[in-house]
Amino acid sequence: MRVFGWVLIWLVILCLAGWVIWRRLRGLRDRAVELSEQLAEAESLGYAVRLAAEERLREQERAELTDEPGTRSAKVGRRHTLAVFDDASALARERDDLRQALALERQARRAAALPGWARTVDSQATPSDRKAVSP
Repeated sequence: MRVFGWVLIWLVILCLAGWVIWRRLRGLRDRAVELSEQLAEAESLGYAVRLAAEERLREQERAELTDEPGTRSAKVGRRHTLAVFDDASALARERDDLRQALALERQARRAAALPGWARTVDSQATPSDRKAVSP
C-alpha cells in the first residue's frame, strides 16, 4: 500500500507539471500567432509604402523629362546640405537671428497675456494705457 501511495503522489506531481507546461505552451502559441499577424500587417504596410515610393519616383522622372531645365530649378528649390559643409559664421548668424526672432515673439506673447496689474508701470504712460487690453 505504501508503494501505491508514493506512485499516486508522483503521478499527481507529473500531471500537475504537465498541466503547467501545457498552459505555458498554449500561451506561447497564442503570442506567436499574434506576432505573426502583426508581422503580416507590417509586411503589407511596407509593401504599400514601397509601391507608393516607386510611383512617386516615376512621377518625378516623368516631370523631369517633360519640364524645361529652367522651370525645374524653380520647383525643386535649394537642396538642403549638411551643416558641416556650410560656412560656420553664416550658420552662427542664422542661428542668432532665429533666436532673436523667437525671443521677440515670446516677449510679445507674454506681454499680451500679462494682466494689467502685473505690467511694469511707466511714468510717462497714462492710466488708460495701463489698463488691460481685452483681445
